[in-house]
Amino acid sequence: AIHSSSNMLEQSLFGASIEAENTEFTLSSEPLPGNEPLDDSQPRGPPAGGDNLLIATVNSGTPGATLDLSDPSVAASVDALLTEALAIWQAYADATGDAALQAALSTLGTVVVTTDTDGTFNQFQLATAVANTITLDADAGGYGWFIDATPDANEEFETVAGSDVLAATTSDAENGVDLLTVLLHEIGHLLGYGHDAANDDALMAESLDRGVRLMPQASLDSTVAGTA
Repeated sequence: AIHSSSNMLEQSLFGASIEAENTEFTLSSEPLPGNEPLDDSQPRGPPAGGDNLLIATVNSGTPGATLDLSDPSVAASVDALLTEALAIWQAYADATGDAALQAALSTLGTVVVTTDTDGTFNQFQLATAVANTITLDADAGGYGWFIDATPDANEEFETVAGSDVLAATTSDAENGVDLLTVLLHEIGHLLGYGHDAANDDALMAESLDRGVRLMPQASLDSTVAGTA
């Protein structure tokens, strides 16, 4: 079911709803019981960010899109991306046979997406996730978002040899921060994953470049406390 009211988007694994209220997007981790996020005191982004996802580099170029969830077409696009992000996590859990992840997904409940409009984000902050609410920076730290119209395909990206990175091949994808990747990252926090300080190319890395798409991969296992 989908309904709208001011600038907030809600989504569950089995359904979706959109509400409009304050546009707010933040990134933080709420671990599963018994799973504490890793120490992320040494982020790769410009300032220290704690559990916040940061833009990796300051670079020039044409900015991507700004998020306005009061616009029905934007809200519908973000809803589609959130639906796809949840489906990707479910597919990863099923493919790996990870019973703990499957259980976490089954109990995740409704995920709310909103944007930061009260100035709490610093210049480099992209998002945070707390208590099933993902808060995004409306303009992705000033660099803008790539809002993929076909999130179930990766036609705007190509695989980088020897890494898990998908690199943008179109100007729209190149210029913006990939919103699908950020939603995947924030859902990872909601599922109990901490930041991966050891792998710059990991989905749960502490910062993200423009023009890059990342997916769940085997290295995720090392970002949950108590897992080798």
